[in-house]
Amino acid sequence: MPMRNALLEAVLATISQGIVVTDEHSRIQFCNDAFCTITGYSREELIGQPCRILQGPETLEETRAAINKALEERREFSGEILNYRKNGETFWNDMVITPFENAGRGLKWFLGVVRDVTERKATEERLNYLRAEFQLIFDEVQAGLVLHDTSTTIIRANPRAKELLGLDRDAEGMDASNPYWDFVDSKGEKVPQERFPAMTVLKTGQPIKNLTLGHRDETGKVRRWLLCNASPVFHKDGEMDGVLTNFVDITHIREAEEEAKQSRDRLELATSAGKIAIIDWDLETETAWTNDQFAHLFGVSLTEDLDRDRMIRVLSKTWEGENLVARVLALLEGKETTFKQTFTYRRPCGEYAVARAHATVFRDQNGKAIRLAAALYDVSDVIDADTKLRESEERFRTVANLSNDVVWEWDILENYVWRSDGWEKLLELDEKDPPGLTSWEMRLHPEDKERAKAHLLEVLASDKSEWSTGYRMLTSSGAVRIIEERAVLIRDVTGKPARAFGSISDVTERTEVEARLRRAESLETTGRLTGGIAHDFNNMLMVILGNAEILRELELDADAQEMVELITMAAESGARLTKQLLTFSRQQTFSARAIDVGNSLQEIGKLIRRTIPANIEVHIEPSENLWWAYADQTQLENAILNAAVNARDAMEDGGTLRIAARNTFISASSKSHPHDLQDGAYVELVLEDDGHGMTPAEVGRAFEPFFTTKPVGVGTGLGLSMIYGFAKQTGGTATIESRLGEGTTIHIFLPKAENTPTESVDDDQADVPKKESLSLLLVEDDVNVSRHLVRQIRRWGLEVEAAADGASAMQKLQDKKDFDILLTDIVMPGQLSGLDLAESARASHPDMKIIFMSGYAGDSVKHKALERSENFLQKPFSNARLKEVLLEGVVGKANSE
Repeated sequence: MPMRNALLEAVLATISQGIVVTDEHSRIQFCNDAFCTITGYSREELIGQPCRILQGPETLEETRAAINKALEERREFSGEILNYRKNGETFWNDMVITPFENAGRGLKWFLGVVRDVTERKATEERLNYLRAEFQLIFDEVQAGLVLHDTSTTIIRANPRAKELLGLDRDAEGMDASNPYWDFVDSKGEKVPQERFPAMTVLKTGQPIKNLTLGHRDETGKVRRWLLCNASPVFHKDGEMDGVLTNFVDITHIREAEEEAKQSRDRLELATSAGKIAIIDWDLETETAWTNDQFAHLFGVSLTEDLDRDRMIRVLSKTWEGENLVARVLALLEGKETTFKQTFTYRRPCGEYAVARAHATVFRDQNGKAIRLAAALYDVSDVIDADTKLRESEERFRTVANLSNDVVWEWDILENYVWRSDGWEKLLELDEKDPPGLTSWEMRLHPEDKERAKAHLLEVLASDKSEWSTGYRMLTSSGAVRIIEERAVLIRDVTGKPARAFGSISDVTERTEVEARLRRAESLETTGRLTGGIAHDFNNMLMVILGNAEILRELELDADAQEMVELITMAAESGARLTKQLLTFSRQQTFSARAIDVGNSLQEIGKLIRRTIPANIEVHIEPSENLWWAYADQTQLENAILNAAVNARDAMEDGGTLRIAARNTFISASSKSHPHDLQDGAYVELVLEDDGHGMTPAEVGRAFEPFFTTKPVGVGTGLGLSMIYGFAKQTGGTATIESRLGEGTTIHIFLPKAENTPTESVDDDQADVPKKESLSLLLVEDDVNVSRHLVRQIRRWGLEVEAAADGASAMQKLQDKKDFDILLTDIVMPGQLSGLDLAESARASHPDMKIIFMSGYAGDSVKHKALERSENFLQKPFSNARLKEVLLEGVVGKANSE
């Protein structure tokens, strides 16, 4: 037995594999030398130790569990586990554990056979890495890769190959006979199967380099152009194992080449059609190329070797003058890259002509000329036409400079603008503007600049051939000029805008006159409207005032009397308002006479100084030898007072009010000639303040009734409109100037009085009429006014008959011959107005007293019949005023009898 154990140990010692025996609790009972070598432990260190002494933190828990489970189930375990040597190094252990039982006594021990497979594992990991890296490269490379076996069957194809060839994922297994493969060569001819790259390599055993193929789709159209390379793949024994084909997509290159070819063809067509000669001279290879047009123009064809000396000889024979040849040589030797020159040459027929050359030199990085390209074309006809054009333009510019308008010409392609001399005069320029379009843009009014530029761009982008527009420009002094422009557009053969011709007219004065005329017409229309309103309003006030006066004569208690007074004051206030409206509309009856304006200003100045705050200085400045004016004294004073009140309100923090008067002659040549004023002599009143002023928009509406810049509830908005109406009614006018923050100036023009008035003597007081009763015919279309007047006149003891219109009044005059007084409204319905009725009445009743009344009389106010104020009653009038006028009529009638 000892001998057998010794023999067993000797055998185990010679085995290269590690042998270990453990008890049923996995404690080591025996191990051979190989096991000690593998683990780094001595036998003494291992005996009695549990097997887990060889395990560590990186030992997989799953492997430990698998070993423990096998031991518990008393079965064999085979597998790999990461163990630790004594020095802490890890090693891969490929082991087999086998359980052994003592006969009839159950489990006795476990036998483990151990192999160190660390190097093998490292080799496997390296191999797996290389395989993964190869697969990554194979899959991600931008070239298509296809591996064929010796039967041309596809063994493997990377994704790029499938994409370029339009293959699906199951491309493996296809061979060269598949009808899907439809290739053409670089000339577009079909490639037969036997000339496919894989087939050719399998036949010859030689690689194929840079073969261009086009892969066609089912419609026969080339879907992609490919540059192919194919190489044989050999087995280690030297036998061909297959073919590796790679290809890249060159579709874009082919398309670029095709475009370049088309461009060359188009260039040849274009140069031929345009009679442009082309020369391309390669100085390094000393070769030249010229197109057909070159030979046509110059009679030579340079499509051969051409050194510098021969080129110069050819040029000297063909192109006249040493200057051009010298320019070419200087260009080649110098640093310039381009030149342009017009030169004389001899045509093949022998006659001389003129050509234009545009040349470009290409240089290497050292500046040496390596290539020259030039375009040449005959310009004989152009030069001849240009000469004629210059002569025509000279005539055109001479005529243009004689015109009041600014005439201009714009070369759109060169952005050159020529303008006649009127441009500098129009814009007050001391020197010539630069010739481009920029100077026009610079002088556009800021508010019109974008609109004017946008309109120009719109015309250029459209198919219009002419346009007209308007805008404002600023002179060098800042003055505004209103421009009216008309132009025509000339296009080239392609329809592209090439030139434009136009004229600029300064319509500033015309526009201002038109604006003033429109404003005057607007004010005239507004005046007629306000006059009509005042007519109806005056009729209502007439009834209110008349009845209020009757009530005042009654014995009323204090409260009732106070209410009557309130009614009277309100009606009188309304009457004043309508009077202002009528003044604006120039329908207010006024007593025009010669008045001393200078004296009137001094008197009204006293009132103004008492009315205006002390922080406002008032200067009254009538000029010496001031003329008398023809106007209504009362309305003149009201106009000046209204202007003064407006000035006061505009100078809340104080200021200066200047009221001046001067003699003025108005003619068409006057510097500031009011458009609505006839030529003649006028007394001009100037009322100037330095208040807050008005905007241009406010100035434009200043004379409109009810327009005001004052806060709500302040003023009626009729002050300035009354001034305007008063001035127009006298035969003059009124204008206004104002700048925001600088103040306002009002000009009132009154006609010069023809004669200075003399003192008049009042008539003796008329005797009381002796006739017991007088008869009066009342003509009034307003029922309420008529009823009121009839009742009031009868209270005074006069007989009254009423008519509603001119026709019925005429009938009454025919029926009754003894009317003493005719009291008639002027504006009435029907064909007969009050004036017409009066003319007819004078014919049939020559002794009858005629009295007119009206709340709005229109232009008839100016009729000669109204020149005497005692013949007219302005509605609304009081009972006292009516009685006064009637009494005058009664006295006159009685005295005449």
